[in-house]
Amino acid sequence: MTNQPLPLESANAVAYAWQQLAYRAGVAATDSDISDFESLGVSVHYADPEKVVHNGKAIIISPCKPSDWVGLLETQPDSLSWLSASNLLPDDHSPGELQRLPVLFWGKGVAKISGPVFEIDSRNRLVCHVDLIATTLFMLTRWEETITLHRDERGRFPSWASVASRQKFLHMPIVDLWAMVLKKWLMRLLPEWRPITRSFDVLLSHDMDELIKYSTIQSGIHGIASAIFRRRSVHDALTALKATINWRHDPFYQGIQKLMNISETYAFKSVFNFMTSSRGSLDAGYDITQEPYLSILSEVQRRGHEIGFHPGYQAFSKEDLLRNEKYALDKILGRKNYGCRQHYLLFQVPDTWRKFNNLELRYDNSLTYEDQAGFRCGTCHPYRVFDMEQRKTLQLVEIPLIVMEKTIFSHKRLNLSPEEGFRKIMSLARSCRAVGGVFTMLWHNSTFFGDDLKWSWVYENLIEALSKLSQSPQHTGDGNRLGHEPGYLNY
Repeated sequence: MTNQPLPLESANAVAYAWQQLAYRAGVAATDSDISDFESLGVSVHYADPEKVVHNGKAIIISPCKPSDWVGLLETQPDSLSWLSASNLLPDDHSPGELQRLPVLFWGKGVAKISGPVFEIDSRNRLVCHVDLIATTLFMLTRWEETITLHRDERGRFPSWASVASRQKFLHMPIVDLWAMVLKKWLMRLLPEWRPITRSFDVLLSHDMDELIKYSTIQSGIHGIASAIFRRRSVHDALTALKATINWRHDPFYQGIQKLMNISETYAFKSVFNFMTSSRGSLDAGYDITQEPYLSILSEVQRRGHEIGFHPGYQAFSKEDLLRNEKYALDKILGRKNYGCRQHYLLFQVPDTWRKFNNLELRYDNSLTYEDQAGFRCGTCHPYRVFDMEQRKTLQLVEIPLIVMEKTIFSHKRLNLSPEEGFRKIMSLARSCRAVGGVFTMLWHNSTFFGDDLKWSWVYENLIEALSKLSQSPQHTGDGNRLGHEPGYLNY
């Protein structure tokens, strides 16, 4: 465990947390010097309620002890306090889909589960005895990833080391859910106030690790032999033969076609993340300035989908290489402000965020765990990143990735059946919808071939179900809107 300063030691960090809570609670953003909550005529205080002298409408959040941050990392698995909706919400509010919530940080001097968690006191002040400022900062800044030294074989922070996994709330967008509870109490404090309803959205994305499976005669021959002697599949052998003759018959290119066709059938626009890296053991090394790769990229653009950046494996640890790969895509696209996802979900907090910000990338969409689906950042709302070391908010937006298909069906990960996988993914999507967030899903073009072919029906069924869940005539993902309608993504 390393020694890192706590984010809440900075006034900027506390102001950032108030802003993030306000957005999720349905408070309109303001460009003035006052906070979003204060624009409602409500003062905000992050202090011991007994020491706040303000009389009148206010929100007071009781802070935890600084030692509680490290204490949370050391807490035994499955040992947090959980509060039921009936103990959290005002009497006149229905819990809806909210059943219970874990408490990450109690306010100072609060005995666990004794007395009300929220209350409006005799001076008309809304007091919260759970430290929602610390909860928000802990989850959104990914502070624990800078403290905990555990890493997997690729240098990634593993899900099993996270508080969310050990305390069994990875499946919950807890920052959004706590903000929803805060909203209910704010409506009690301000009966005439009507919160903004955040609309549910879907962002479909596809990492272009390989565009063409059989790009050479040699690879085609190898594919034919593998299909016949290993998989004993005449169909796959014929596919390899046809692809070797004409790349438009290649299964990975056909996978791209299928992804676009399905998205367009249900009025979605997908994000296709292309690579510009050289060939390596974990990089295909296709050259998108040459045919047929340039034609594929151009077709994706022509059909109205978004192009994003997918850095090579080595670029994770070599900043100069990352910069060169990014500039190569800039040159092709004629612009530099677009989204990105790391290859193999490689990520180092806060370094990767900082590098992306310096390269003027618009957003990152990397943060999920490769072996567990869910809410790594505790939210499904896009948010501007707070750099806890530099004590400032970056221009870069994080759009948390909720699920990658390979996490669901890989035998090394969850190893679910197609039917189980469908239910798992839709459960996560409904959790996003309950808080008006953005459900983001990664599905590779290579999944429509070979051993993964049995999952083909799952994808189309998922997109149909997500379209219905969106309940909107237009289901354009927020990644696609970044360049046109920034809206809440300014957060």
